[in-house]
Parts: sequence; C-alpha cells; structure tokens
Amino acid sequence: MILLRTTRIDTSTRALAGDLRAASGGTVAMLVDERRGSQDAGGMPKVSVTDEACAALGLYRPADYGWRCGDYGFYLARRQYPAETHFWMIDYDVRIGGDAAAFFAACAARPEIDLLAAHVRATGRDWWWCASVASTDAEPRRCFFPVVRLSARAADVLLAKRRAHVRRPLRRLLWPNDEAFVATAVGAAGLSSADFNALGKTFYDDETFTYTEVIDADEFVPGDGPPRLHHPVLSGEDLARKRRKLVDDHGKPTPRWKRAYRRGAAAINGATRW
Repeated sequence: MILLRTTRIDTSTRALAGDLRAASGGTVAMLVDERRGSQDAGGMPKVSVTDEACAALGLYRPADYGWRCGDYGFYLARRQYPAETHFWMIDYDVRIGGDAAAFFAACAARPEIDLLAAHVRATGRDWWWCASVASTDAEPRRCFFPVVRLSARAADVLLAKRRAHVRRPLRRLLWPNDEAFVATAVGAAGLSSADFNALGKTFYDDETFTYTEVIDADEFVPGDGPPRLHHPVLSGEDLARKRRKLVDDHGKPTPRWKRAYRRGAAAINGATRW
C-alpha cells in the first residue's frame, strides 16, 4: 500500500495518486492531516492523522508532530490495514520522472528489506537531529523521508519503541524527528535497511531529490528513460511558502539557549540506553 502524505486533497494530489497507482500496481491511500477538520477523499482509501487517533496509539504529540513525526502515519495505517506486508509513504511534493514502474519493481524485488529510503546512513554530531537519538547502545542513523518503504514488522517494532520512549521524560526532552528515529530504531532492532541507490541503479541524486533545491511544478517535465526521484516539486503558494521558509531558515541563527538546551539534553540521553 502507498500512503500519499498530504495536508489537503485536491486535483493535484488526486492526479498524483492516480500516477502512483498506475506505476506501482498497488493500492494508494490518502494519508491526510485532519487535525483541523475532515477532508473528502472521494471514495479513495483514507488514513486520518488526528490527535485522537495518535493518542489511541499511545504516541507523544509535540506541537509540531504533524510535520516532525511522519512515521506516525505508518502506525495508523498498520492498525487500519493489518493485512498489508509493506507500506510506502510518499509526500505530496514528490514526483517520479522516467519509468516510475521500474522503480517500484526494483523495490518490490527486495521484500526482505525492512527500511528502504534515500540517504540511509550513520550520522555525525553535526546533523541537527543527531542529538535526539543519542544513547549508549544504538548508532545514530538518518534517512530522508519524502519517499520511504517500511515492512509491517518494522512498523510494529518502531511503534513499540516510540511508546517506550513516551514513558521516559528525558527522551521527550528531545523527541526525534521521523528521519532520525526510524533509521536509528531500525538499526538498533537488528532489522535490515538499504538505500534506494544500493539496489543496482541510481534513483536519486543531491540535485533533484533534496530539502533545499525547490523545483517549480509548472516547469517540471517527467521525461522518459530510467526512473528518477524528484523533491520538492511545488507550485503556486506552496512554492512561494517553501522559498520563504528556506530564506528564513538560512537567515536565522539558532538561539544560544536552544543550542545549550540541546547539548544538555543530548548529554543526558547519551548516557542512557536507547
């Protein structure tokens, strides 16, 4: 099953859902943030992200969890669709150029891999989220979350670990984002992970599949040839908002108190078990 992660259901997301369904041959469900109200999926399968649904799973909900904790969508979908063996999560601003079916086929040929994503690797202390997964017994790891595939068993393991961390106040001091938590927890549990580009072909690069290099959807041409992941592909107000955010993020230094807070919390967590 593919979970198309979005904050709204509109013409663009419906079209993307159709493209993903055709390329993968599988079911596409809208994974929708509905904390501010329900949205009409027009008969498509839908997984709703709400405070009530996340609370029912025993998940901690920081103010920005809708953005920070994308992995919660996997757990909600796992409960709603228990027969599924693997779940994809694909953001609404992702596009797959070229032969998208070949991308899904290459990944489907490796069902034994619990986590498939981009930039799957160990991370150094210079990465902002590294401090949030510091411990005595787990290697801090990272991945890139616009396109992720998880096995159902990995989703179960990750949910159990999130719940365990909820009961530890020191862990809640630096609640990790999805990219740090998922990669680190998968590795700590002894589950398997792989980078998309380790499957025998180059499916992405740092020019077209990034956080910072925004692609104007009105100028994007999928093209033919081998499959290629693109992100973020945006238009209209979404495009303008993203560009403003990048300028703001670049221009605002992290306050001294916040740096000190993170160092202290990381030191405490770094002296405890994962």
